[in-house]
Amino acid sequence: AKIMPTIKIADAIEKERQRKKLFAPDGECTILLKKINHVCGSDGHMLAGRFTLADIWTFFFFSLLRCGFLDGIPANALDQHTRLCRVHRRIADLPQVKAYYTRQAEENPAYAAFLVESEVSRMDISLPNDRKPQ
Repeated sequence: AKIMPTIKIADAIEKERQRKKLFAPDGECTILLKKINHVCGSDGHMLAGRFTLADIWTFFFFSLLRCGFLDGIPANALDQHTRLCRVHRRIADLPQVKAYYTRQAEENPAYAAFLVESEVSRMDISLPNDRKPQ
């Protein structure tokens, strides 16, 4: 809900400024993600040590923020949320997910954000340095 209002901003510079503000160290999104990260399981699952819809949401949301679709979000904005990153990695490492997004990334490099770094470095695709996944 914090990011949605920025979509309506017509001025590209202002849009990026507002998004950077949200993900600054004291930004609203950073604070919210810190809270979620704190209650996230340490085993690569969001809840109860098992696979849930919350894991899928985390995978999707982190991938969306990393892919560059939303300008102005620093590429490293999510790195400090290590438990959430672990959930993303766990889903990205599922063989079916890895195969699907590897095929997609060959057609459109933005999909590489859904993979983990080791998969991207294996592929012959070009991504801006600030948009390479963890």
